[in-house]
Amino acid sequence: MSSSQESLISADEVMRRVRMRLGVGDIGTGGTASAVLTSVVAGTHSAAPNAVFKPPTADFKKRTEYVLADFLGYDDLAFVTHAYEAILHRAPDEHARSHLQSLRSGAASKIEILAALRWSPEGQTNGVHIDGLLIPYKLHAWRRIPVLGWMLHWVHALVRLPRHARAVETHISAVSGDLQFFQGTISQVVAEQAARLESQEQALQRMPSTTQVDELGQRINVLAEQVAEQLAMLQAMPRMTEELAALQAMPRFRPAPRPPVASTEAAAPTVDASAVDSDLDELYAAFEDQFRGPQTEIRERLQPYIKFVTDVGAGTPSAPVLDLGCGRGEWLDMLREQGLHASGVDLNSLFVEECENKGLSVEYIDALSKLRALPDASLGMVTLFHLAEHLSFRTLIDLFDEVRRVLVPGGGLIVETPNPENALVAQWAFYMDPTHRNPLPPQMLRWMVQARGFAQSDIKPLFEARGVSEVDFVADDIPGSATINALVKPLHASRDYAIMARKSVSAP
Repeated sequence: MSSSQESLISADEVMRRVRMRLGVGDIGTGGTASAVLTSVVAGTHSAAPNAVFKPPTADFKKRTEYVLADFLGYDDLAFVTHAYEAILHRAPDEHARSHLQSLRSGAASKIEILAALRWSPEGQTNGVHIDGLLIPYKLHAWRRIPVLGWMLHWVHALVRLPRHARAVETHISAVSGDLQFFQGTISQVVAEQAARLESQEQALQRMPSTTQVDELGQRINVLAEQVAEQLAMLQAMPRMTEELAALQAMPRFRPAPRPPVASTEAAAPTVDASAVDSDLDELYAAFEDQFRGPQTEIRERLQPYIKFVTDVGAGTPSAPVLDLGCGRGEWLDMLREQGLHASGVDLNSLFVEECENKGLSVEYIDALSKLRALPDASLGMVTLFHLAEHLSFRTLIDLFDEVRRVLVPGGGLIVETPNPENALVAQWAFYMDPTHRNPLPPQMLRWMVQARGFAQSDIKPLFEARGVSEVDFVADDIPGSATINALVKPLHASRDYAIMARKSVSAP
């Protein structure tokens, strides 16, 4: 091959130079021979002596005989690598740097490098035969003779000019194809990077803003304060229990109850008669006015129960409603407005007097005594609004047994009480009433009702006219939202609940 043909830039050489400009290694070689020999030329490689880089590419086959074209198809680094491996049977050493530099500068051709390796002492010892090498080498050697070599060079070039022209056209086509492929590859990489940047921008947009983070921090601080208050309350519970036990152990003076009207029947309470001594009736009535809420609000809370009464068929003369602990009589007044028959009992003389002034049927007697005095299947419904939390466990069991006895088949029972599943109720609201005994969890109270023979019982959370939590849930896309919302959830539970049960229609 002439020097003019060798001076043409191959497609591989173009790609190599482009990659060098871009700062990347030879594509497809995984940084093997080409990368290492480049480091040898640059003087930065630190491999072991006589093994400066890895074996040649897999497509070059080692043999004892070659033809010249086996080597001329490779360029630059790959050419030097395969020449050393084929002729000297070893990897290039430090001397390969001078051959690579001579090849790149044009000081030596591929033919001359092959000949130098083949007829070196090491190459002659190996005796590798390269068919077609001798004559081109002699021509290259003669071209270096002054004057004569110049004439031979031009004659040889003119003879091979047509072939060179075809080679140039073929070479240009190959380079153009490689450049188009490389352009497509770059376009694909640019598109992938653009998509990645867009994805990152979208991820940044989804991140919470500074305002959201500040709001989240404020909510966390509120929750932390509430948790601290609950922990303080729990820590104070043993002390409060001891103080309550000491108060209960103290002797108390109980004057005879003052009935509002004369009665010929003995109505002395015997079991859990009242949570408050009768001489404190006026004080407790004022307490209810202050903390129970206005009667208009209580009526709004009780309104949903009207449908349950009518569905059960209660409120008739043969199946009236009995309200235990009727208080100021809001429920009895609402039933009367609906044309339903109802009566109540209470142990606060002021409440009884207030109800009688309204024309309501109310007795001054404790709940159990009233129930025990009634015949079987004589009531259509019994209601207890915020009475159960004032009674002991034994009294509740006896009361449910008596209620079931006096209800007609299919009759109903309503038990409304504070809901300890609400964090504010469990923390302090339940203890606002000093006569409360202990909270009654919904599942436990429903089990008690079912265990005493009621065929159907449901838990109804109550939200009507009871306010809502001031602490809202955070959005699901806020970091830590699952944990925060789990802490906030008890604040959104209903503050009251009711057990709505029915006696079996087949029960006696």
